[in-house]
Amino acid sequence: MDTSIQSVITPTEIHSLKSEDSLKTALQFLATHNILSAPVYKQVNNTEKCIGLIDVLDMATFARETYFATKQESQFKNYVLQFSFDVQKVESVMDLSTKNPYVPMPTSASKRQVLEKFGTGLHRIPIVDNNGHVIFILSQMFMFRHFFKNETTLYEPLKKKTVEELNLGVRGNVNSMFAVKEDELAIDAFKHIADNGVSAVGILDSSASRLVGVLSASDLQGFLGEDFHVLGLTVLQFKNFAKEKKQQSNDIDSVVFCKLSTTLEDVVDRIDKTHVHRIFIMDDEMQMVGVVSLTDLFALLLKNQ
Repeated sequence: MDTSIQSVITPTEIHSLKSEDSLKTALQFLATHNILSAPVYKQVNNTEKCIGLIDVLDMATFARETYFATKQESQFKNYVLQFSFDVQKVESVMDLSTKNPYVPMPTSASKRQVLEKFGTGLHRIPIVDNNGHVIFILSQMFMFRHFFKNETTLYEPLKKKTVEELNLGVRGNVNSMFAVKEDELAIDAFKHIADNGVSAVGILDSSASRLVGVLSASDLQGFLGEDFHVLGLTVLQFKNFAKEKKQQSNDIDSVVFCKLSTTLEDVVDRIDKTHVHRIFIMDDEMQMVGVVSLTDLFALLLKNQ
């Protein structure tokens, strides 16, 4: 566990944005490269310096703030958002969600340090060289696979225990935070994501009794120009449009679930096979009673090491 992070990464070309780029450029950039975030560089004293990260959750938050003057107001304003994405600069929106702080680490950082950051809610960590240039971005999924599939020392003693035995995930009245109805407007759903500081929510049917899909902040990728009008569609209509637009595989939108009696080993395998960042806990009537995120899994390793 004390081995440096350098042992698991391979420095690679990092796709980055400039501080003066527009949000429209950034959205298109993320979609083109099929990434959820990018470092932002700015010219400082004739040297390009990384000043932070921007991700799709920041853009979802910006969209919400552009559309809503108050929490009670939900009038759809396509032209305002389109204009705003054209003129707003990337620098002003970095970590607008407050869920994507810039926390760079050197290659000498230990795996334990990384585990501690991910276990407290950080979603990605830029690894920087001696000049402060980003050479790799550690994602939660990358390190999930490392700790749970490749280096399983901490995971092994826990794998046969159930979700209930481990008290894993967020429980209780989770619908208010982690779910929206299929007939809500997409922009209202993105407001829900931004206001609750989560990266995705479950989509419930109109009776709020059945989970039928997942809406993620990443679904905003690639919506440009006239496509902004689809945010005025219902969540279900928006998801259908997004699948056609991005040609998504079904796995990306899978409703992956477990029960309280499911073992941690099964939870890990389901996440690994479907590449999701959260798994819903369902009861015997298939009502949602909780959510397990990658953050919860990292926190579990920290607690039981």
